[in-house]
Amino acid sequence: MNRLSGRQLAAAALVTDAFTLFCLRGGLSAVSAAGFLAGALVQLLALLPVIGCISAGGGLFSSGRIVSGAAVLLLIGWGGALFAMLWRTSGVVFIPWESHGPFGELLVGAALAGAALYVTSGGLRTLGRCAAVAAVIGGLCLLGLMLSAAVSSEVENLAIDRTADSFPREFLRGLSLSGGSLVISSMAELTGESPKRSVGRYFAGKAILGTSVILTSVLVAGGVMELAGFPVVMAAQLSQPFSSQRIDSLFLIVFSVCGVFGAAALAAPAAELTGRLFPKLRRFRSVIVLALMLAAGLFFAWSETAGRVFTIGTPAAVFLLSAGVWLKRRAGA
Repeated sequence: MNRLSGRQLAAAALVTDAFTLFCLRGGLSAVSAAGFLAGALVQLLALLPVIGCISAGGGLFSSGRIVSGAAVLLLIGWGGALFAMLWRTSGVVFIPWESHGPFGELLVGAALAGAALYVTSGGLRTLGRCAAVAAVIGGLCLLGLMLSAAVSSEVENLAIDRTADSFPREFLRGLSLSGGSLVISSMAELTGESPKRSVGRYFAGKAILGTSVILTSVLVAGGVMELAGFPVVMAAQLSQPFSSQRIDSLFLIVFSVCGVFGAAALAAPAAELTGRLFPKLRRFRSVIVLALMLAAGLFFAWSETAGRVFTIGTPAAVFLLSAGVWLKRRAGA
């Protein structure tokens, strides 16, 4: 079995969350950061049964066909949600598919899926190494964006509160940023390390990443946030301290890298589980999984409500799956 280290797993999960943050839509405020942290706390609580399962001798990878099949469906669904986010955001970050209509969207999605297929074909170990490199490069690029943004930021933007019921709304939005927690829950048992350490490392990074990206976006784009369809993208585009600098081009690189490795982080465990469930399909498991992710993406792009319900409900689904496994093992002990 291919393995990856706890740090590599945390990096893969954080890259997935970073891409989701880049695709956020609607206004942001300081309350958004609080809602994000509250949502992350609920996701952490949902992973407690996962930690218990792994400590007791196994997780979702070794919990029978029904649980493994449900985990595959969740991973494929989240991969579809990621592709839907890509299609909604790609025009804003100047990925030129608009002139080709729906065919252009599929072309962009297929290009990302092809790159993700190349990564996953090497197994979990290759994914871990690539994700670690991507996390380092992405972190340095984001640091550059934040330093650039500091030049044009306005501190008073942090005091802006745009809606009376903002915290409940932002809490649900933070709860929906759960792709990384799904990656952690599906692969934590494969690291050979303590699941508590892997989960703790991931959520510490998630808190830093989320609050940094959201607050930087508010500082830079707060004055025109009501006009921002994609506030994080707008903040990157507005961060131009020098006339010859194109900091938004740097953001495009980070956006593309996080999209590829975010899709790969979701596809890799889904492909591994699919190969176990259907040994005859093992040779084509990665192609099948990514094709199903593209199909799910088309559905979520057509029905945004379905995609929103799915992503918000992911932590509850992970909790129920792992809690059921944990209770079954406790009863059999």
